[in-house]
Amino acid sequence: MPLTPKEWSVVVVGRWNRAILTPAGIGKRIFKLPEGTPMEVMIAIDAIAPPLVKHDKMVVVAASDRLTIQPEICSFDELMKACDLASSAVKSLPETPLLAVGFNIKYTTEGYFEPVDRVLVSELDDLASDAQYGILERQVHRAFKWGEGKINFVAALTDDGARTVALNFELHSDSSQEHIDWLGHAPNAIKIEVQKIIGSVLQVPEEDVNYEQATQN
Repeated sequence: MPLTPKEWSVVVVGRWNRAILTPAGIGKRIFKLPEGTPMEVMIAIDAIAPPLVKHDKMVVVAASDRLTIQPEICSFDELMKACDLASSAVKSLPETPLLAVGFNIKYTTEGYFEPVDRVLVSELDDLASDAQYGILERQVHRAFKWGEGKINFVAALTDDGARTVALNFELHSDSSQEHIDWLGHAPNAIKIEVQKIIGSVLQVPEEDVNYEQATQN
């Protein structure tokens, strides 16, 4: 099976005011909707987790420590729409203390996948097996310098056979403007870096990865 995109997201870490970012506040400040515009709101049964607010194929979750925006379709254009929404939140609430911002791009596949399995080979596994430890997960992580921030790259294999390749484009900053600038990257610039890491660094053949889902109208 090829690598397939799954669960892309944009996250802004900070001290968000949930009293402002209620579902109505999310509609007003993030989606920029007129008052009374219908949105889908999903409430957790335990009433502890923040609600999920859905509109126009985007899901927004405002927790006290982070704002997460997840596009339903994993494409670079849709990811940048999510970045635009996150930027709207930062601009609308400039008093919010901010810590970090990132967009997350993940791919998964099931069963043996040579490029991932190859980079996870380690003498440490043999030593752990000799010591009679069962290995539940293998993982390799690298952080690559990118602009003013970095790209965190993780390849992982779990004992159920799932392979994951995850890229986190991350900037640590307390500056609202630097968050806005980071969120303003063009979708093609992000796609070029993803293709470079997966194609050139991980050496996944073009035919073995679906870089994005087709946008549904």
